[in-house]
Amino acid sequence: MPDDQARGLLNNAANIIWERVKARLLTLDRQSVVERAIGNDYAIYRDRATWQLTAAALLSLYEDQADVIAGANQREGQRGLAALASRVIAEMAVCVSPVGSGSQCSTADLDYLVANVSILLECSSQSDAIHYRLSSRPLVIEPNGTFTFDTTFHQALHAPYMHSHGERGFRAAAASYGDAFNNSDSEVKALDPKYETAFLDEFGLSPRQLMEFTFRMADIAVGARRETFVLFRSEVEEHLKQLGVAGPSLASEVLTLKPRARWDDPKPKNAKPRDWYPWRFNRRLSLMRRALVQLEDATDPRVLIAPALLDRSVEYLIAGSYAGRLPVELFASTTMRAWIGSAVDKEGHEFNHDVAARFKELGFEARPDVKLTELGGTPAMGDVDVLAWKPGTGIVFATECKRLLFARTVAEIGERLQEYTVVAAPGEDRTPIQKHVDRISFLRTACPALSRITGIPADKIVLRSALVTDYLVPMQFLKDAGKLVDVIVDISLLDTAI
Repeated sequence: MPDDQARGLLNNAANIIWERVKARLLTLDRQSVVERAIGNDYAIYRDRATWQLTAAALLSLYEDQADVIAGANQREGQRGLAALASRVIAEMAVCVSPVGSGSQCSTADLDYLVANVSILLECSSQSDAIHYRLSSRPLVIEPNGTFTFDTTFHQALHAPYMHSHGERGFRAAAASYGDAFNNSDSEVKALDPKYETAFLDEFGLSPRQLMEFTFRMADIAVGARRETFVLFRSEVEEHLKQLGVAGPSLASEVLTLKPRARWDDPKPKNAKPRDWYPWRFNRRLSLMRRALVQLEDATDPRVLIAPALLDRSVEYLIAGSYAGRLPVELFASTTMRAWIGSAVDKEGHEFNHDVAARFKELGFEARPDVKLTELGGTPAMGDVDVLAWKPGTGIVFATECKRLLFARTVAEIGERLQEYTVVAAPGEDRTPIQKHVDRISFLRTACPALSRITGIPADKIVLRSALVTDYLVPMQFLKDAGKLVDVIVDISLLDTAI
């Protein structure tokens, strides 16, 4: 089937599955669905934590570590899909399921909903694979009506990339096993005052106040012996007020996922469609961004609170925003957006120095942040993030250093590959890698200037381009990624690539 028809068919299939899910949600009480879905997500989180605590034991107990890692990756893949589906079901139910009527959500209901949302996610992912030209074979419709997808992309790139992430995480958990039982006080670093101002502008309360609110909600849950409980919005705001929050209404507003007339609203208020797309991460209309769940439209509505989910959301928001690890589109205030931009610049500059230091450890001479004007270029050409050279060999690496957001989904991987393996056609927006490609083209004509810096005779220089990232990226698993850049590697594997 041609790709354009295949995408239409897959999108229609996703819509049909959504209608199937919606029909079941319309028969179920809203609060019971949200509680069950969030409870399932929390059970999956606990299972993941248990595996992390036993990682060291498993690697020590079994000689076949590859088999242990493969089992852990398989389990994590199942956990990830089921957890995402569970959170999406809660997000759907807030908009669809009736309040105060309908059946209680049973285990069978949750199984049905998780299974269908998982299929919806798969159809959407396959549609994205076609859109980003990641599929090498067309979709096949079998005689019995089932779909046969092209798995080449999954087997050759997506699975190895995600499994490598999983292996690193599993081994890191094993290596840090003792830390879980270390009660010694560690140094607590003060947050940058500019960040605290940006956070206050964005959320209506300080990071400390948000953490104190989370602790207070956890105490209530422990006292009630419940994973979730319900407060009226006025009670939520009273708790915030008692913690010294000057704008409790704003704080509760930006932390709460509210009912909408349509879950799949094509023009959601103060958001974009991708903010509810379940096959996307870092969404503004997600439980990870808004962990308090408003159950109804009322003057003083009830709000469902799951302290474990709230705690994960707080960690996600604070740690991610402070380090510039979340997309700027996730935030509304100009101060927080400015902070994200400055954090990206600051962390990127520091990463340049980290890469230069790593080159030196590997026997190279290296300089970070080399301006092209020093080599005869124009100010518009910018900098070479790291120039590294080894006089005895004549090799000179002009290195682009990037701290990139973790690309999880097929769409995110497709976007990342387009950014760093494709040069835009004339008239189209330039891709992020193009400035580096242009700098390399200029440097090939500037060997005398490179010679002055490196001490390598101009006719002996062997110029190579490199893209070094702070962590694994999809381009490392693409066979023809080297068409634009000679070396693509994360810093931990730099020694293997040069």
